[in-house]
Amino acid sequence: MTKTKHPKRLFITGGMGYIGSMLAKRALEAGHTVALYDSLIYEQDHEQIFDDIKGGVQDAPISLVIGDTRNKEALAKAMNDAKPDYVVHFGELVGPYACEHNPALTKDVNWNGSRNVVDACVERGASLIYNSSSSVYGNQQGVKFLKEDHPLPPVPADNYCTYKLLMEEYIQKQAAE
Repeated sequence: MTKTKHPKRLFITGGMGYIGSMLAKRALEAGHTVALYDSLIYEQDHEQIFDDIKGGVQDAPISLVIGDTRNKEALAKAMNDAKPDYVVHFGELVGPYACEHNPALTKDVNWNGSRNVVDACVERGASLIYNSSSSVYGNQQGVKFLKEDHPLPPVPADNYCTYKLLMEEYIQKQAAE
């Protein structure tokens, strides 16, 4: 992979998850500095994942903070230390089973924690990259490809979709201010 001429500092919440760790690996290969932030709620082998991300480069410009997005102070400290240009937020519970299994935890992580991330980005002037999900559109009979302006179902299919939609609205509101 070609190194970028303009390296950036990335802060990835949920950095020990599959998508976060793959992004971190590619970002390092492209010459960016990466700070990972993860609560390890899934009890993943973070030392092995961290070594895999570094790809054998011992002095790779990467750090890991074990922390929870619901803790504003810890999140703020980690972001202040990392001084990110971009925050990529993957630090949410995902999938219908995890989100329906414990609705209170889902609300706390996917709503309260995610709002903390958005607010921290606003306070620091960091650009936020928030991933949503085609799941918010539900099962659309006969629709092959969905577009941003495609109508949403009147009621979200599950807690995962509920908080994804609420977060999109919250981000739009923050961006408009």
